[in-house]
Amino acid sequence: MTADLVLRNVMLPTGRRADIVIAGGVVRHVGAAVRADETIDCSRLTCLPGAVDMHVHMRGGMQAEKEDWRTGTMSAVAGGVTVVVDQPNTVPPITTPGLLRARVREAEEHAVCGFGVNAGVVPGADLPGMYDAGAMAFGETFAAPSSYGEGLDPDTLKELFARIHALGGLATLPPQHRRLGRGRTRHGGGDAAPPLPRAGYVRGG
Repeated sequence: MTADLVLRNVMLPTGRRADIVIAGGVVRHVGAAVRADETIDCSRLTCLPGAVDMHVHMRGGMQAEKEDWRTGTMSAVAGGVTVVVDQPNTVPPITTPGLLRARVREAEEHAVCGFGVNAGVVPGADLPGMYDAGAMAFGETFAAPSSYGEGLDPDTLKELFARIHALGGLATLPPQHRRLGRGRTRHGGGDAAPPLPRAGYVRGG
């Protein structure tokens, strides 16, 4: 095998040292050395797998002044993230197959790393159509107010999750909850409850 690049004497996460062989921009082999056009001595370096960030908001479109696919994925790669999953908190919401496909096209044109695109979860969204259009998952699912509007109440969430389950899809949601009628707010978000430790959300509050 002839390679474009060999990273020699890399420390792997297992503690083993090896050479990493790269050809055509792809890691082809990890192990013994081969001939290469370029060789870099990595004796003092450790190689880690690229991270996958399952919860990003790439904005773009009408919110491009905040961030877009190019700037967001450049930031991801700079931090060692090689795949991002967009949980769209966008204007307009991703609620139809056409909007989902447009979002994917935008990512294909501008992203500098791997990506997935989720579909929005709101009443009236075309869940079957977006599933057939290739939505990776459904969500972010908002139980508290967001740019998608008011948070979804428990009965609506249950109905939407049942529909997603029937499709064979996956729903994703952040650790949010609401306490209605107590006049409490978080970030100006209506009746959203005050923050709880993340572990509390995992345990169910």
